[in-house]
Amino acid sequence: MMNKIGTVLEKLTMIFATISVIAIAFMMFGICIDVFTRWFSGGGKSIRGIYELVEVAMAMGVFGAFSYTQYKHAHVHVTLLIQYYPQKPKMLSYAITSLITTVVMFAVSYAAYSQAMMATKTGQITNVLRIPMTGFYLFECVAMAFFGLALLYDTVRCFIAVFDRKVADDIQSTWT
Repeated sequence: MMNKIGTVLEKLTMIFATISVIAIAFMMFGICIDVFTRWFSGGGKSIRGIYELVEVAMAMGVFGAFSYTQYKHAHVHVTLLIQYYPQKPKMLSYAITSLITTVVMFAVSYAAYSQAMMATKTGQITNVLRIPMTGFYLFECVAMAFFGLALLYDTVRCFIAVFDRKVADDIQSTWT
């Protein structure tokens, strides 16, 4: 059951990773084109709205990468002391901290949803291109919700690892 959930979660988080890569590529090419445009035009004319487009692409690049990075266990784990605990206390403490992190990420997702609703209500738009901000906040909300789901998946595995040595060893294999 957990393997099937993991497979589905990996595919869903890959969508956000792909969006993240596209956003980062957009930033890279957008900034380069802007620099070359200013250079060839004698240093004056910038691409209209490039600064705010890069700004929202940066947020999409960062938030989009969180869930996939969590699924691949590429976030930093500080296991300096915990690695010396016996299996049950080690996995239980790791599970509890994972649970706390999961709750915080779902709270961040809810905060982003609230921000999106407020942006809709107030008609918040970007300054130059006048793009509505609601979509970007909703992307943040959904991306953080999937980050929370990836964390929840790991949290459940950590609680299972309290009693299952094989799962504990699998989790610890990512602590390098």
